Amino acid sequence: MPNGRSSNRSFLFTPADDHVAPTVIRFAQYLAKTGWIKIEQNDSKILVYGTTDASDSGSEAPILIFPTNDNFSDAKPRINDAIQAIAAFRGKQFSDILTEVFCYDADILRQRIDIPQLRGISLKIMPELVRHYRELISKSTQLEVFPKGERPYRLGKSNKAIQKGKEVVEKCLFGHTFAGSFGISIEVPVEIETNLFPEVSHCTATLERLTMQRIATGLSDAHTAMRNGQIGVISKNLENGFNADICQTMAELLTVIAQIEESPRVEYSFGWSPLIVPDSTFKQAKPITFTSGDMASVFNDAAKEMIKLHRSNPVTVKGEILTLTDDPEKKDTDEKKRRTITIRCKNKSDLGCIKITCSTEDDYNAACLARGHGNWLSARGILINEGQGYRLRNPQNLKALPPLFDEDE
Repeated sequence: MPNGRSSNRSFLFTPADDHVAPTVIRFAQYLAKTGWIKIEQNDSKILVYGTTDASDSGSEAPILIFPTNDNFSDAKPRINDAIQAIAAFRGKQFSDILTEVFCYDADILRQRIDIPQLRGISLKIMPELVRHYRELISKSTQLEVFPKGERPYRLGKSNKAIQKGKEVVEKCLFGHTFAGSFGISIEVPVEIETNLFPEVSHCTATLERLTMQRIATGLSDAHTAMRNGQIGVISKNLENGFNADICQTMAELLTVIAQIEESPRVEYSFGWSPLIVPDSTFKQAKPITFTSGDMASVFNDAAKEMIKLHRSNPVTVKGEILTLTDDPEKKDTDEKKRRTITIRCKNKSDLGCIKITCSTEDDYNAACLARGHGNWLSARGILINEGQGYRLRNPQNLKALPPLFDEDE
């Protein structure tokens, strides 16, 4: 994608395509990381793998046999035979398994543009699409870098966030896919060190995986918003989905696609590396299909709503602390410890309970002391409705108050 690099790893393949067979090392890594077990042999010229997994169709698990290195003349045919056996065992196409082998260490975003009357997209438009996809990934990464509870509706100019966005984009590979219609794929490496024949192990989510989850969630939110006619679905999920900047990028990208012909249908789908344990709170996104012109307006409206929220005047809330615990959604990649407080608001009784995530250890300690002395808490920030309650975004000026205070204070 960047620096002129591109990937040919997502084309459709057939069993006869021996020239695109993976190397022995890469195939062995894929098998080890997806649950296949190496069966030790006295013959040093072959590798043998089996599995205890059951087939969906009830068929017997195959035994995979192939040479130990690429110098053997039959290495590629034997590896392709093994891939064909895996495809039959799992009820998938040969091309599906081959793509997994090549991309097992990357998450993949695929876009299919339904333009059956055309052979493809002109070179004049392609640079615009690539530029917008760079922005989509970069801005999604930047938003993810912000700690939970502090993610902004507008990104601003945080040097740290911008640098992280650039780093992730520079790792991405851009390719083409889908026969019979135009499509592209973007591969985001998960950046996990692997050995040649490791035991099966899964790693926690990396920044790259969290970025892709955010993109998948944002697209799913937008599809739900269009279907239900509720733009708020997008703006209420700032923690996990898109903000105003990302919505604007998506609107511009889909506007470019809408110019190809009469607003073609677009499908987004995702492939997830098996090296990372799926986030239990993340719903694996199914293929998302919509009309580019209609969805562009949805993203524009969502961006306007979030810009309005960004410009909202901050409010001060005061109340008793109901709960003060470690945030169960904190991530190991956060530089600061995340802490969530729930207060029962007293100066705005119609709001009920409000969640506040402390942005610093000092704020969290101040809340602990307030709770310990039976005091209330005061904080200032932007109040947002999360559907089942309120949250104070970007909280500042946390301080303890006596249980009885002057409302005009």
